[in-house]
Amino acid sequence: MAVPLPARPQSPEGFYAINNQFQTNGPKGFSELKILANGDMFVRMDLPGVPDEGGMSVYHNRSEESVVVYAKAPKVHTHDSTERRYLTSTGIGCSCCAISSMTTHMSDGVFRLTLSKTRIDPNRSSCIVLGCSGFREDLRGTDPNGILLPGLTGPVLQPHPLAFPQSTMAYESKQLPNGKLFVRADMPGVPKENFTVSVTNGRVKVTGEAPALSHDSSGRFYSGDVAMLSTPVDIPSRRIKTIAKDGVIRLLIPPFDDDFMMKLCLSSMVDPFSGMVSFVLWIVSFYVLSVLILGLCLYDATYFGNVSTTQFILICFNFSASLLSFSEVC
Repeated sequence: MAVPLPARPQSPEGFYAINNQFQTNGPKGFSELKILANGDMFVRMDLPGVPDEGGMSVYHNRSEESVVVYAKAPKVHTHDSTERRYLTSTGIGCSCCAISSMTTHMSDGVFRLTLSKTRIDPNRSSCIVLGCSGFREDLRGTDPNGILLPGLTGPVLQPHPLAFPQSTMAYESKQLPNGKLFVRADMPGVPKENFTVSVTNGRVKVTGEAPALSHDSSGRFYSGDVAMLSTPVDIPSRRIKTIAKDGVIRLLIPPFDDDFMMKLCLSSMVDPFSGMVSFVLWIVSFYVLSVLILGLCLYDATYFGNVSTTQFILICFNFSASLLSFSEVC
């Protein structure tokens, strides 16, 4: 039987990133904000589960020179607890500039926004840049005594500040009546082809690599155990059903009980036997083909004249059948 695993910090200081228990390197936090060399503002927001198309609504509030972002992450699997929604706003918070244009890009559960601004008050030399509303200062992390820890590192994981109404943590599991275990793990920024699932010594591990896009500081890497089997065995990853999309991977892990393990052992025994049978058939086909070719080469005109049409057709048929068998094996 598979059981979920509690989150385990990577070091005595706590989790590398309190926004995600699986992140092991790269920029931390649910968001990243920077001012580019040309004065534009770049914002990265992690919105895991939101599809690349049709899941975003971006509104320019001209009265406050802000951008309102609303996103919806639908239920992908029957066992998802609920759909998730995100709501935030960002922009410039002064009257000296106005947002002139914005560029948006949504991929693999990460929303990237670039804002360009135009100065409308030449008497002011600088303006105020707003972060994303909802991202609190206390997301830097705290130790058990309530002391702030720098760098978004700490022993206590934080829920996503923009998600509602539920499923705001990066990990969700559910034990099903049929003995299977359902697991959802958020790894925003990871394309579906960059996820890897392995089962070693009874531990189900998921890794994912998120490349740096646009103006990201760098890429991110995720790795962690999501479940543990009751038996410390190595299982082929194909035995676990996975759905990877929009920066989220979902796993449906079989119970791996005695009956299942027996079926697995039988299937592993059948596979080598099937390979042996194919090899024997290949040898036989190759032998028959060699004999036919040798016989045709030794035919002289006199002997060929004594071969009836039926016999000749039979020889050709056997030759073709042997050749077909040989090609199928190869």
